[in-house]
Amino acid sequence: MKILRPILCLFSVFLFCLPVRLPAADPGFDYDRAGAHPRILLGKKEMRQLRKTVKENPPLGAVHARILELCDGFLEKPVLERKMLGRRMLSVSRNALQRIFYLSYAYRMTGRTEYLERAAKELDAVSAFSDWNPSHFLDCAEMTMAVAIGYDWLYGDLSSRTKENVRRAIVEKGLGASLVPRYEQMFTTRKNNWNQVCHAGMVYGALAVLDTDRALAERVIVRAVENNPGVMEMYAPDGVYPEGYSYWGYGTSFEVMMLAALEHAFGSDAGLSRFAGFDRTAGYMLYMTGPSGLAFNYSDSGPGVNVHPAMFWFAQRYGNPSWVWTESRLIGSDPGRDRLLPALVVFARGLDFDRVAPPAEKVWAGGGPNPVVLVRTGWKDDLQDKYLAMKGGSAQLSHTHLDMGSFVYDAGGLRWAMDLGMVDYNSLESRGVKLWGRKQNSERWTIFRYNNYAHNTLTVNGRLHDVHGFVPVTRVYREGRELGGRMDLSALFPDLKSAVRKAVIVDEKRLVVEDRVVGGERPAVLRFSMVTPAQAEIVDAETIRLTQRGQTMTMRFKGTRSLAVRTWPTKPARPYEPSNEGTVIVGFEAEIPAGAAETFEMTLEEAGK
Repeated sequence: MKILRPILCLFSVFLFCLPVRLPAADPGFDYDRAGAHPRILLGKKEMRQLRKTVKENPPLGAVHARILELCDGFLEKPVLERKMLGRRMLSVSRNALQRIFYLSYAYRMTGRTEYLERAAKELDAVSAFSDWNPSHFLDCAEMTMAVAIGYDWLYGDLSSRTKENVRRAIVEKGLGASLVPRYEQMFTTRKNNWNQVCHAGMVYGALAVLDTDRALAERVIVRAVENNPGVMEMYAPDGVYPEGYSYWGYGTSFEVMMLAALEHAFGSDAGLSRFAGFDRTAGYMLYMTGPSGLAFNYSDSGPGVNVHPAMFWFAQRYGNPSWVWTESRLIGSDPGRDRLLPALVVFARGLDFDRVAPPAEKVWAGGGPNPVVLVRTGWKDDLQDKYLAMKGGSAQLSHTHLDMGSFVYDAGGLRWAMDLGMVDYNSLESRGVKLWGRKQNSERWTIFRYNNYAHNTLTVNGRLHDVHGFVPVTRVYREGRELGGRMDLSALFPDLKSAVRKAVIVDEKRLVVEDRVVGGERPAVLRFSMVTPAQAEIVDAETIRLTQRGQTMTMRFKGTRSLAVRTWPTKPARPYEPSNEGTVIVGFEAEIPAGAAETFEMTLEEAGK
């Protein structure tokens, strides 16, 4: 210990000599207000109230039981080890967050010592790691949040040795690493989920050690309040999350965790929750799920739907219980295993689940850098309800695909027009693919699932979309016979004078997609593509029959100019990309004369209608 102390002193001097941006305005927090441990999200008195709520509230009781069930499973598993997958340690950090958050919650709620002992073992194990992989700072951020929760929530019952090990790890491997310039620049001012996740993790670490490392903690908290607005601006004007469903579940969830922790500790989030659109973003997320049970998975998103604890925070904060309509139904079948699941019990503790009703509106639309129109004809009968989701936007956004103008469609409880979704990053990076470029010739667009050929949009002359083109939503159809929207795709196609797409559900029975194009200086070939998991059969020159799970849909095409109905395979050329088995692309090709104005229409409805 005598040898260690000088080293720690030198480390502390190093930390505080690092450059730091001073905030434009101090957040005005009363740091003494945070009080003693536990100070993150729930104090001792609130925990006693929570125990009573869980007993009296069946939905929260189901979540509570699920958490305890998973904790019992953790008891049988080996403790976590520092293992890398490519350049990431993220899966280990996420497992640590789940285990430590769940076990800490379980111990506080039940007093069962086996949960405390196992949480302490996990805390000791990850605190002894050589580092938390700050070179991919998301890993470091999630690990810092994990150990911060365990340290704070279990503080009164952890051994002195464990507490000191964990405190030192938070200071050195979490907060200290975040102040090293090459790591700090990864997240501090970025306008995507990295900003939210990393600042949230660091704020949790700062709150945990606020009493022992005050200056460092304050510095980290001030930095978060100063730089978080950069990402909060992207919710404007209506709440659309540009990175899509999965990254809303990541970035916005951690944003809410940070805001809730700041508010609990200091009585204020320094105004971060007041940015335009943030108060509407839960509505966006609600309408991003179709009656098929699948998400509108544009950009780097998967189609799977799960419970998001943050939705309960929004429902409570803004007094709109309908926002957790989908979450409430999911809880009734399976609460899932989201690593932030204990936060659901915290955020929903005052919610009257009997007041959770479906939303009244059938259309939700929002502008911004990745505008969307989301249509759901109903909320109670998944077999009868129809769903249309469409997007505009740009390729110059984090995690985007060349999917501008794309759409998905549900009917009969099934998805008929689909998005293939993301590709595992490591599977591509390990092959040397330069995945993160967004220039016209970037290697990213050679990945089949990422380019426009594999999306439900238009392609002209077999060329990639212009990656600098922006597609706005120019009209929203909210009532009457047509529900949907119109988008201007012109900026995507240098070989056309203009291209406008209208996609609507008509009479709540059928999908109609209309494309109006005007040719450019030379003749062009227009391709309409729609990816489907159904079996496709070309019936005649204007008709394709789609069949899946005993249901049949008829796809009809017509145009002012002759068209050739086609199908295309979805198997990529490179063997290390996903095979996309069980899917096919359907659509048509048509020649557009120079300067000609042409209109094409696709109708998709139940067979026999």
